[in-house]
Amino acid sequence: MMRSRRLATPQELDDPKDSMRELLGDLFTESSSLVKDEIALAEQEIKERAASLKPAITTIVIGVIVGAVALIALSAAAVVGLGESIGYALAALIVGIFLAIVTGVILSAGFVNARQTVRATKSVTETLKEGITNG
Repeated sequence: MMRSRRLATPQELDDPKDSMRELLGDLFTESSSLVKDEIALAEQEIKERAASLKPAITTIVIGVIVGAVALIALSAAAVVGLGESIGYALAALIVGIFLAIVTGVILSAGFVNARQTVRATKSVTETLKEGITNG
């Protein structure tokens, strides 16, 4: 993506101040272009990595579904096992409350992690935007 430009020869440079300005201008332009190219490359790499995660995410979703079915079967077994000694209604209530508490703890931890990730992503994005606009 970098543009190649022919540099002036010493004979073409009349005024040393003009040549210094031109060199600094070229340096700034090329540096800015390099930073933009690096950011574009990083974005492309992130997109490719995200695309490569699709099969893993699909596998995880299938695992969660199978795990949910297993949890339902285990919950039913717990209710039946407890139900014989304390009554089925009370057993179902106890198992349901236990599962609700576990679900709340897991979801709470997930939301905290998600918020931290979003904040970190916003921070990186803002830093990159500032670097582009200021650079």
